[in-house]
Amino acid sequence: MKRFCLTRSTVAGILQKMEQNGYIEMQSYPGDARLKKIVLTEKGDEASDLVKEQIRRMERLLVKDMTADDIDCLFQLTQKIRENLIEDLECSIKNKCYEKKIIRRPIMIKKLMKSIREYKKDSLLSPAMVTLEVIMEVIIPMLMARLIDYGIQAQNLGYIWKMGILLAVTAMISLMFGVLSGKFAARASAGFAKNLRKDMYYNVQNFSFSNIDKFSTASIVTRLTTDVTNVQNAYQMIIRMAVRAPIMLVFSMFMAFQVNSEMAVIFLAAAPILGIGLYLIMTHAHPVFEKVFKTYDKLNNVVQENLHGIRVVKSYVREDHEIEKFEKNFHIDL
Repeated sequence: MKRFCLTRSTVAGILQKMEQNGYIEMQSYPGDARLKKIVLTEKGDEASDLVKEQIRRMERLLVKDMTADDIDCLFQLTQKIRENLIEDLECSIKNKCYEKKIIRRPIMIKKLMKSIREYKKDSLLSPAMVTLEVIMEVIIPMLMARLIDYGIQAQNLGYIWKMGILLAVTAMISLMFGVLSGKFAARASAGFAKNLRKDMYYNVQNFSFSNIDKFSTASIVTRLTTDVTNVQNAYQMIIRMAVRAPIMLVFSMFMAFQVNSEMAVIFLAAAPILGIGLYLIMTHAHPVFEKVFKTYDKLNNVVQENLHGIRVVKSYVREDHEIEKFEKNFHIDL
């Protein structure tokens, strides 16, 4: 297995396929039924002889009309080529990891968008409702200013009643748009998560042996549960908060300049400071999230092991050891 860089699960899968196709048989040892020996069937012997013959024919063809020194030189050259390729591959993985992430990011977003499907309507209605809600919320302070300036100070009771009713109607409309935006956002994000989880589940069924070795059971469980939930929450915030924040900023700045342009400059000057603060929070929080996400896989793996071997743990009174192992492996210094 080490020579061909294969793991035990890959070898087990290959042997299972060969047994299903009738090339080998699994026979138990007489003294210990837990041990299995692999025996070639008649069909397997024929395939083995055919493969060996093809290998010998290819070797004769490659070294045709070559001396022993030429063959030895060729062997050394191929070994050197192999070492160079392995070294270049390891350097590429280390030095171009970030570049690969940048290239794959748009592709990944495009793949994720395919899981929206029948929830595109809700995904578009939610930002529209958010926009209308923001417009209503920006109008309310303007109405309050007019109520104070032209109603209370002028002691105009009729104008006060008129603006009061208009304020109540505007607040109710804003509330209605807020409820609708939340409803559409929740439906779109939940449906998106449902489709994404379904697509990932069916994709797991088509995993190759290399993917099976790369992603453990605990890792796949994390992807289908915690990661999908995080993507769902992120998508809901995108179609609500990511739309609401810039629209609110634009409308608020416009209204502020309409009321008092000199005071509005203060808000305009505070925007870069807030942006720098958000950037610092994001840069410091991202490494913590990466550390936590990696821990999820270990957590699911240990929980799965304890559930499968719960009888063994209790029989040998290993509860304290398992608790100590859990605390030792999952203490994260944030």
